[in-house]
Order: sequence, then structure tokens, then C-alpha cells
Amino acid sequence: MSEQYDIEFVSKEVNISKSKLRYYEKHGLIKNIERDDQNNRIYNEKNIELIKLIACLRRLNVPISKIKQNIDVNNFNEESLEGILQEHKRVLREKVDEYTDYINEIDDKLERQLTSN
Repeated sequence: MSEQYDIEFVSKEVNISKSKLRYYEKHGLIKNIERDDQNNRIYNEKNIELIKLIACLRRLNVPISKIKQNIDVNNFNEESLEGILQEHKRVLREKVDEYTDYINEIDDKLERQLTSN
């Protein structure tokens, strides 16, 4: 029999709130969570690894819908995970370029402001 963990342990282990764990379960990101006699959630190692992956992807701002889509389709094989990360990296680079443009515009305005005074 594999190790079993309660929600308190998983919350601390993965460093996310218990409410976030419940939210992920409610939205179908974490499935088939067992329950004990008191109806408390019981997690196993596989659940924890999936939760760690979900938490990592969320820190990268990967949308929940994108994570769920991949969980539903193929439960994250290496190829799909690489594709998600590559796509997200592309989006982040676009945002960096966009913010760089904003910063340059501000710098230009500041420079004009300083030279006009």
C-alpha cells in the first residue's frame, strides 16, 4: 500500500493553500482523490507530484484551462509538457518585449522632460 497524506501535509509540502487544493480538485485538475471514513481527502505520491506540476505551471501563469486541457487529454506526457512550456515561454518573451517598449517610451518622455526644462 502506498503512502497516504492529508490535505494539511500536502498544503505544506507543495506550499499552496488548502483552499487552492480544493479549488484544483473542484475544477478537475486533480482527480480521484480518495476519502477516509470522515470524508477527509487522502492524497498519494502521484497526486502530490501532479499538484507540484500544477503549482509550478500556475507560478508561470499558465492558464488553468490549458493545464486542465492537457490533464484531460493525456495526463502530461513529456512531449505535451514541453509543448506547454515552450508556448508559455514564447508568450512570456512577447510580454517582456512589450514591457521593454513601455519602458523605452517612459525613458523617452523622461528624457524629453529633462531637456525641455
